[in-house]
Amino acid sequence: MLEVMEEHALAGLTTFDTADIYGPSEQVLGAFREAWATRHPTLAPPEVFTKLVPNIFRERPTKATVEAAIQRSCAALRTRQLDCVQLHWWDYSVPGMLDVGKWLTELQAAGKIRSLGVTNLDCTLLRALLDAGVPIVSNQVQFSLLDRRPLNGMVQLCEQRGVKLLTYGTLAGGLLSDRYVAAPKQGLPFVGPRYPPVDLNTSSLKMYWRNVGSEPGWRSLLDTLRAIADRHSTTVAAVALRWAMDAGPVHPIVGMRNASHISDNLAALALQLDAADRARIDEALKACPGPQGDCYSEERS
Repeated sequence: MLEVMEEHALAGLTTFDTADIYGPSEQVLGAFREAWATRHPTLAPPEVFTKLVPNIFRERPTKATVEAAIQRSCAALRTRQLDCVQLHWWDYSVPGMLDVGKWLTELQAAGKIRSLGVTNLDCTLLRALLDAGVPIVSNQVQFSLLDRRPLNGMVQLCEQRGVKLLTYGTLAGGLLSDRYVAAPKQGLPFVGPRYPPVDLNTSSLKMYWRNVGSEPGWRSLLDTLRAIADRHSTTVAAVALRWAMDAGPVHPIVGMRNASHISDNLAALALQLDAADRARIDEALKACPGPQGDCYSEERS
């Protein structure tokens, strides 16, 4: 894993996302950054964006517990200052989020944190934190061609308030990639589907599949993306990532299980979609309405 992270960082993909609840990931990234400093002493260290995810169902966070959690992340990441701490709040009905935001702001002023972010906030709560003086620089939300909820106000709010969107699921676990582009079976009659079955073999794929709506609409969208990719000599994944980045202050989070997709990610940075490309995508999206409402609203209901 350390070798894969090094390949990404050397390719210019130098920011990594983790959380205090992702098992030993902070410790792994801490070891990676320490090894990086030894192996590449003249290069800037990779950034690590972690998360503060208090268990609000067990106990209300206090200033002391928040400070202790930040100190644990510092120790795990082997640093005196965290690059970015993103606050996640499981249930909006549980009070205390604004207090935690203010305590994190104090820790930032004390030099423990460089930047503050949030995850899966809707427009109302993000605006409330900003209005309370919490200097949020990013909101991590799901955003893709299949889940366009950030376009229902979040993108506009972030543009107005200088907040970046860090987006996950932008390739829907691979559902928006060449892997699933397939020609239908030819000839009649058929018993069962005309396309190869989709193997939803991970929990994330099952989650993203809920956003597909209809399989024919998704297949049609893939065909459109493939045609656009052919026009630009690139991949479906690169087109899907570029579409998201063109929607506003959007910075997709991409998977890094191995180094095989580095070229796709770099291709998206260089790709330019024109008006004709976007019009074709808009037409294809009519068959893919996706979830409605504000960011993460369905998941919280």
